[in-house]
Amino acid sequence: MLSNGSAERWSIWDHCRLLKATAAQALGINDRGEVAGTSTNGKIDPILNTPEGRAVLWKKGTITNLGTFGGTYSAAASIGDRGQVVGFALNSVPDLYSIFGALFLGSPNSTQTRAFLWEDGRKRDLGTLGGPDAMIFSTGFLNKRGQVAGVSYTNSTSGPTGFPTLDPFLWDGTKMIDLGSLGGTFGFGFALNNHAQVVGTSDTEGDMASHPFFWDRGLMTDLGTFGGSFGEADSLNDAGEVVGGSFFAGDEIQHAFLWKHGTITDLSVIPGDRCSHAYSINANRQIVGLSGQCGSGIRAFLWEGGEMVDLNDLVRPKSGVNLAEAWLITDNGEIEIDGLPPGCESGDVCGHPYLLVPNGVCDDECEGNLAARRNTASAPSHIVSGVMPKMRNGGPTAVERLRTLIRSQLHLSGRSRTSAE
Repeated sequence: MLSNGSAERWSIWDHCRLLKATAAQALGINDRGEVAGTSTNGKIDPILNTPEGRAVLWKKGTITNLGTFGGTYSAAASIGDRGQVVGFALNSVPDLYSIFGALFLGSPNSTQTRAFLWEDGRKRDLGTLGGPDAMIFSTGFLNKRGQVAGVSYTNSTSGPTGFPTLDPFLWDGTKMIDLGSLGGTFGFGFALNNHAQVVGTSDTEGDMASHPFFWDRGLMTDLGTFGGSFGEADSLNDAGEVVGGSFFAGDEIQHAFLWKHGTITDLSVIPGDRCSHAYSINANRQIVGLSGQCGSGIRAFLWEGGEMVDLNDLVRPKSGVNLAEAWLITDNGEIEIDGLPPGCESGDVCGHPYLLVPNGVCDDECEGNLAARRNTASAPSHIVSGVMPKMRNGGPTAVERLRTLIRSQLHLSGRSRTSAE
């Protein structure tokens, strides 16, 4: 068996071919097989110069357009088992600091971005923390209790980042709660669990550094870094175990981490790599993410304790797909992943999302390949040139990093996260 305790291998499904639509993006699915996401409508926004999108719900073979609040774009980020859908939609009020239009797309000519909850045919504006905008964009922002996490401006005045103060929020079913910050004016939540605990990243005082945070019952805890200025927490499970990535001194090298009850563990890298970043953890403490060369080649990893392993070595039969970034693992072991199909070269606009499904145990051939990987000192030749979150002194700001994240998640740039930027 694998030295890290893994006894599973996976079959691979191509999401693009399964959906039979490249103009639609599924961002959430519930236990009833209902899917929420966004779909283009064939029009181009004349101001933002991007395809217009609409939040949609797939249910029993029928697609429902969830509409907007009067603007040109909306997206459904997540759907609960009760059929609740959350996301964001533009209204028709001009907004110089629109979270969607200005913060993520870089255009000053947009309208207000508002967070919504859709249920039983009615879409509800959840309001803001005092500023003009609020947004929900991630699959991890709706829990089984119907609580919602997101981000909102707290005022309408430009600050050190060039935008109003942005704080993460928790909507408890009746009101929006400001989760605060670690001293700076720019914070972002990335995940919410069923105990209303939230994780993300927040600027520290002066907005020159940002650290991962864990919020629980009114208290935001700074998880720290490995000595660098930057880090973020991307996922947590119901046990309060948190994963993400943090930089070392010099802000050139980052590693994936696991945090629990005040203790942070360095998950290291796939042998031969220099950097890594964890994006998801499930109830069984299986962790997935990416590992690579700190800005060049990346490949998806699985960590179950012990040594990080390359997910490309755990897929049978071999498909020729380069699995580059794993960004979600469910409690039953299914993995959402980005990769490059056969014939697609790094840098091409051809990356696909894939689904890995557990399929038996690792056989002798699989274990042999893993052993060979551990004995080589260099990175394998199949890794692709991709985006490893990277920060240098004077490098990308929190705003720039989040622009890349949102554009890739909503496929606004037309390129997957596995393409070279």
